[in-house]
Amino acid sequence: MELCPCVKNILLLDFEGKRVASKYFCDDWPTNGAKEAFEKAVFNKTQKTNARSEVEVTMLENNIVVYKFVQDLHFFVTGGEEENEVILATVLQGFFDAVGLLLRFLQCHFLPCSSIHFYAVSTYCHPFCYLISYPF
Repeated sequence: MELCPCVKNILLLDFEGKRVASKYFCDDWPTNGAKEAFEKAVFNKTQKTNARSEVEVTMLENNIVVYKFVQDLHFFVTGGEEENEVILATVLQGFFDAVGLLLRFLQCHFLPCSSIHFYAVSTYCHPFCYLISYPF
């Protein structure tokens, strides 16, 4: 066990399990195909759970995965099997908060200029922002 906690990856998937954003910090998944297969396995294992209000924890392929769902976004943080779940959950909460702040900033500063851009991002923005209806 290392002295410093290690996060293996951070994932943001949509409601179909497709990648919205991801960052891998280790070489456990060397190819893009391996990364996509891992993302699909994580999504398939967790999609039937109800992780809407609190962070949930599961094991997958000798990794600890902490996750949280908000509307149609699925947030995941993966660590090794020896990692502390509380630390991984804290990383997940920080990632969740950062995405929320980013989407609020986008809505306030860029989205009112274009209803097309607003509509495209509002599907991901909804859990974090007030919905503004535009006449289409």
